[in-house]
Amino acid sequence: MPESKEDHNADHAWVVYINPFCVIQPDNEPEFRVPLEEINSNTYNHGKLCEIVTTLPLPQQDALSILVCFDGALAIPIIPAFKSVDKVLEHFNLILCSLLLGGITAEALDRRDIVWGKIHKECRLWPVDFGQSLSSHTHSKLRTRLASTIDTIILDNPNSIRISRFQEAYIQGSTTLAALSSLTPTFLLRGFTELRYHCWSDALANLWICVEQLTVILWERFFLNVPAFQPQELIKARQKSLGEDNRTWSTAVKHEILFQIKVITEEHFNGLIPARKARNDLVHQGKTPEPAIVRGLYAVVLGLIEKAASCEQLSIRKLEIRVEDRWEAREAAFPGKLTHLGWEKVSKRLRYKQLSDSSNMGLSKSSGGV
Repeated sequence: MPESKEDHNADHAWVVYINPFCVIQPDNEPEFRVPLEEINSNTYNHGKLCEIVTTLPLPQQDALSILVCFDGALAIPIIPAFKSVDKVLEHFNLILCSLLLGGITAEALDRRDIVWGKIHKECRLWPVDFGQSLSSHTHSKLRTRLASTIDTIILDNPNSIRISRFQEAYIQGSTTLAALSSLTPTFLLRGFTELRYHCWSDALANLWICVEQLTVILWERFFLNVPAFQPQELIKARQKSLGEDNRTWSTAVKHEILFQIKVITEEHFNGLIPARKARNDLVHQGKTPEPAIVRGLYAVVLGLIEKAASCEQLSIRKLEIRVEDRWEAREAAFPGKLTHLGWEKVSKRLRYKQLSDSSNMGLSKSSGGV
């Protein structure tokens, strides 16, 4: 029976996928693995990947929820509140940052990761395009059994997250973020992502924005709003200056005061000083920061979050943030002295050819060529 116009226009959604690849499994199901025989013959149950397995709350919507699929797809309905791609992207990164703070590895998204999807028979979410990122392409090809064996092998032993754990992580992370109204989740998520891949400058830039935003929260909560640090009679000009004059009361000055009143620990204070200099060197000189400084700043950011949100140790601390760096292994394997005889021969031959071609072109022009 052909699809009606009403059905064609119904239940469309924005869809993204959690990266790195994972599956979200019901608690009572056996561990998910696709046998190698099914991978090699491309006969695995691809419909399983599209199954809707749980939901997350959608802001200001009682009747609608965010849908979560078995293969880690997250879907938001295309409704007036979420017609803008930028708005949708912001909320997806908020969800992923919540999961990250709750102890589930998740990486930042951009516009290339968003695809269109549609509910199929009220139990599956089907992609209707492949997106523009490697993650969206891989997921869409796995869902439609168009992936190569090399891509499909990930189904042999994927990272499996039980629904109860998924929900627990989301609740912990979203509760933490709710207490940090001035913190932009995307910057924290992006800082973590770039740190995983050793993109030190990008990690530093994003994490330092988090420091600035968290400092505002700490400054207001533990200094401006504490009567013991204020005169008995309110001085409006002073209060305005402390709250708005960021040149006089710079982030560095605020850190010093917050350290003196024991809001920022000595360990975190010592981590902020080199990170601030590295950030300034990056902005003004384009200097790549030292890895140890960026790693230290990440630890400081987590500590500031815990202090600002008045929470105990976050589950994100249990995550391994270092991905395997193949370049470190290759650098270690390089012999003491490298030779480039073949390289020199190729370079010499091509330089000679370029000079010869240039000479011939000049002769052609001088003999009347146009």
